[in-house]
Amino acid sequence: PDRSLPPFWHAFGLFEPEGRCIAAAETAALTLLTGGVSHRVSGLRLVGVAPDRRGAGLFRRLMERALRDAGTVLLYAAEPALYERFGFASVPQHAFVGPAPAVVAALPARMLDRIGDAALIHRLLASREPVSREAALVDAPGLFLDRLGADPDLRLAHLPAPDALLAFEDDGDALTVCDVAAAAMPGLPAILGALPRRYRWVRTLFPPDRLGWRGEAQLDGTGLMGRGALPLHGPFRLPPTSEF
Repeated sequence: PDRSLPPFWHAFGLFEPEGRCIAAAETAALTLLTGGVSHRVSGLRLVGVAPDRRGAGLFRRLMERALRDAGTVLLYAAEPALYERFGFASVPQHAFVGPAPAVVAALPARMLDRIGDAALIHRLLASREPVSREAALVDAPGLFLDRLGADPDLRLAHLPAPDALLAFEDDGDALTVCDVAAAAMPGLPAILGALPRRYRWVRTLFPPDRLGWRGEAQLDGTGLMGRGALPLHGPFRLPPTSEF
């Protein structure tokens, strides 16, 4: 993970007397935007116990330490049952699917190289506005870069007008829009007009309220869990580039 950009993760752990770490986790302060309102929440990740020390109550001690005075906490879990006993519940997330709108003529997009175009990617992430008013983590460019390192199949394109970074997947006759980073969000017709392929269907992995397009909300499990007050307004989805 890229630790040079926010959010900044605080690591803590439990150690044996000789100094071996036997359990550890990371937490970070996050800003969650829902319904146009910002909320301070905590993120929790990389919770683990050494295999030879499991079953000794270390996971409970670690979670109690992580949740002390934490308020609202978000995490992504492959095994939800581990966290339900600490007050976490699954957060329903959705994809938004519908016919592609008519395109608007736009300057052609350029496919990006993650290393060669790193400066451009960092610039667009630093100046971006929230991808949605309904669901976004604000000021967290490090999560986007972490995702690039973890998902080699995620494609990136630069739309020159407006100046925007598009993270997407090409599924033949369907376009999956994973995220858009721009100081001024482009509409979906302009995004489609900048791409070389014409699509029949569009799927967005965030609420498309800023794209000038509406899709049907469809449940799409991602393993997101929450603890505490989580103010949701309608179908919710954080982009996969915000996962931690």
